[in-house]
Amino acid sequence: MTLQRFTALLLIIGPILPFLMFPIWPSSDAESTAESVKAIGDNTTLSTIVFTVAHLGFAGFVTGYFLLTKQLQNGVAGGAATVANAMLILSAPLIVLQFGLRLATISSISDPQISEPIIVETLLVVSRTAGDATGLFAGIAMVLGAYVLRQRNVNAVLTTALAIAGIGFIVDTFLSGNSDLVDTIGFVTWIWFSLSTIAVGVFAYRNKLTI
Repeated sequence: MTLQRFTALLLIIGPILPFLMFPIWPSSDAESTAESVKAIGDNTTLSTIVFTVAHLGFAGFVTGYFLLTKQLQNGVAGGAATVANAMLILSAPLIVLQFGLRLATISSISDPQISEPIIVETLLVVSRTAGDATGLFAGIAMVLGAYVLRQRNVNAVLTTALAIAGIGFIVDTFLSGNSDLVDTIGFVTWIWFSLSTIAVGVFAYRNKLTI
């Protein structure tokens, strides 16, 4: 398998995994951190599976965009691709941190000796913060990646869709609170991101990345 096709497959498969987890995400209907903790604790096995699959997807699409921007550093707008690549490097340890903290949350819920609400809720909040930071860096990388691809005459619809997804990630990073509006914006952003990333993956599979 060539590097081009491996990159493409990561971009296609990566966003699908977390999207498939949405319907069974343990705290999707929670209106507070305490309710989220309870939802996770109600089925720790399911929570572990959901978080593992979702974070594999996160790691997959971030790796895919990393490889894409790496291959775009030579040529037109290569400087922007280099900055995008750096943003993705920054996001990688945050994904690991977020996953680790989510597993620590589950472990704390299950251990009566450390299941104090303040400890468990703090772990969950910090993991969410790490996830927000990941979204910010990835969003910037996506906007820059869209710019580079457009400068190389890649389809305007595709690059615009990718840029909008990146902007959506950046905006979603600064939204806080539990409300129907925030949830709707986050859900729409993920749908848009998933479709645009898959489209970029299909493009990468069928075309040279260094055009």
